[in-house]
Amino acid sequence: MQQKGYIKRLGHLRLDKITTRHIQNFVFELNKDLSPKSVKNYVFIISSIYNYAIKQQQVSFNPCINVTIPRQEHKEKDICTLDETQLLLDKLSNAVDGCDFKFSLFFTLAIFTGLRRGDG
Repeated sequence: MQQKGYIKRLGHLRLDKITTRHIQNFVFELNKDLSPKSVKNYVFIISSIYNYAIKQQQVSFNPCINVTIPRQEHKEKDICTLDETQLLLDKLSNAVDGCDFKFSLFFTLAIFTGLRRGDG
């Protein structure tokens, strides 16, 4: 994964000079390109560094504590209409050899159980 210079955004600052505002601006920048989970991972790593620095008495405050991770807007999902689903089931019911049967079984189960793309 290309870093796009994210680390350079904070890497030039001393640990004791980074404020919550720096981290929050960093999060807003990350949120433009990355999923909320990836943004949380970045903040978690930075927060872990600060927790260690606090234990080592290098800093007295973790600026990540007050950072808000914005939610991304929900994207419209492409789903099949009833007619498209019926057409797919009709095509799958005509499976002849063993390989086609495996695909037929997989997609039929996915349709009737409501599996999503990441579930399969």
